[in-house]
Amino acid sequence: MTQQTFKAYDEEIPRYENAVAREEYRVNRLKLKKAVKVVNEALWKMGQTYHDSWPAVVAEIRHLLLWNGFEDFGPVVVANEGRFTRPIGRSSWISISYYVMSSGRWEVTAYVS
Repeated sequence: MTQQTFKAYDEEIPRYENAVAREEYRVNRLKLKKAVKVVNEALWKMGQTYHDSWPAVVAEIRHLLLWNGFEDFGPVVVANEGRFTRPIGRSSWISISYYVMSSGRWEVTAYVS
């Protein structure tokens, strides 16, 4: 083999590694997009009803996030109404708004971005 042949092989290796890395990145982004869609649909359904207990709502949201590959958003301290946003992964955030009605039931709206 000549010097030029070795040079051609050396150029092919980084191209292949870059192509593999790009494909892995693309696949991971598609998985993340699908997971965000699944979680947001479930969170939207949760927002359609009022809830009796804040701990039950938080447990359900945490289960939903962990089941779909996101991280836990940590401890939460709440008042009668409010909103918080927390990181749940490398490039994902959850935003939760809540309100306690006079009946004691909780209205919760959440989404992942």
